[in-house]
Amino acid sequence: WLGISPRRTTSSMLLAIGLSLAVSPVILYWTGLLAGFRSPSIAFALAAVSIAIGFLARMRPAATEFPSDSLFQNRRYSRIFAGLLVLLGLMILIPLVQVRTQAGLIPPGMSDWAKHQTISWLIETTGLPPRHLLYPPWQQQNFVYYYFFHILVAALRLMSGGSLSILAAFTVTTLAVCLDFVGLVALVARRLTGQERPALISALFVSLIGGLDLLPLLPKGALAVLSSGLSLRTLATLRLGTDCFAGSIPSPYAAYLWAPHHIGAGVALLAGLAVWQTVGGSRRLALLAPVLLFAVAGYSVYFAIPVFVALALYGLLESAAGRTDKTAMRRLLSWAAVAAATVLLALPYLRDLLTTVAAETSGIVLFISSNGLSWTDGAFFAEFLGDGWLTRLLDAPLHVVIDVGGLLIFGVVGWIAFWRRLGSGRAEWGTERRVALLLLFISGASLVVTTFFTSRGAVAQWSCNDLRMRGSLPLQIGLAVFA
Repeated sequence: WLGISPRRTTSSMLLAIGLSLAVSPVILYWTGLLAGFRSPSIAFALAAVSIAIGFLARMRPAATEFPSDSLFQNRRYSRIFAGLLVLLGLMILIPLVQVRTQAGLIPPGMSDWAKHQTISWLIETTGLPPRHLLYPPWQQQNFVYYYFFHILVAALRLMSGGSLSILAAFTVTTLAVCLDFVGLVALVARRLTGQERPALISALFVSLIGGLDLLPLLPKGALAVLSSGLSLRTLATLRLGTDCFAGSIPSPYAAYLWAPHHIGAGVALLAGLAVWQTVGGSRRLALLAPVLLFAVAGYSVYFAIPVFVALALYGLLESAAGRTDKTAMRRLLSWAAVAAATVLLALPYLRDLLTTVAAETSGIVLFISSNGLSWTDGAFFAEFLGDGWLTRLLDAPLHVVIDVGGLLIFGVVGWIAFWRRLGSGRAEWGTERRVALLLLFISGASLVVTTFFTSRGAVAQWSCNDLRMRGSLPLQIGLAVFA
């Protein structure tokens, strides 16, 4: 229907999986609202949409068929990439293993597993929107969360007739989302640069390569050991994690383990960018865009905030860059139509988010956060000059450099090199340049939003700064593509 060649290549399969992971939760969400979240309605809705799209593609084919090139022509790179996905899959799978012993089952070591299991079970049990079972029947409240990832887990459970455990369904969904995310980052990089080696390096930066935030933990660990006495017990019980570092920007791999639902938002964004690179400014892409944007918000509100800010700014810039007033107005109306369609499609979901029962403890506020006030936590200026908004602002760039590490350095240098190679002439304003500029906007918005705004729970010091931890992922995507 989009006009992309159905030839089975690595890129077409990555894109097909990505679009499926983005579109399916939207279909299932509205199915749950209108017909109930049960296996017959799920099967009917997915089959009906698939048949309808196939029928439209047959009756109204795209005017142009766009080629679907292979991600890696070089066999060596192809084997390295395949090995990378296998290794990463094992690294994701091992923490999710449930061990059976004589004393009973030992649950997965991933601490957030209880949350993921609960949300998936709530959707399976109470439907959509999920109901909060901690309230009595006469005070039923919707369970407010960004739960599109968990919709897929619950749907797999229901379609299996209950034979698939929640853990198995969660593991399958996690592997599909995370591995496709790595592949889509490589695909977008491959099409932007036109080369295979940069695409492989981009995949490495969102899989095996982390930041420099392990380094500040060394003196912190040494001080803890010296103060407690050097012993085997001290070393064995020493708990240090990069999440405790003041910057709170985890690596993508940490997100694969703790928060794969936020990675799902990245898949929806990258799938949209990959389609844009393939078909250009197609009207059919404009029809698909609201679905993809709703999927971004449904997977992760924190991820969506900087992305939506960047899209709004980019839309205004593109409209203002029109050669004539008529062109500028047409572009502005197109962007406004996509935004309005997204809001209408997501209206019930947005209503639940904005009317949450815990409104006084949710949301984001203008505040520069820091997880610690010691130099070993990364608060270098606050340690020696006193805690305040100015010292926190001075510490913020250091946090980004240390947390993001080589990805920041190589990403910035790579983006500059890409722009110089592409040229700055107005006549060359094509799709690839537009995608590169949008990625810059997304990275910049992510950096600004997560620096100057903070989750309200983190300000009250009863939860982590989720906005910083998850809203920084768009920054890492934008850097990884050019790294």
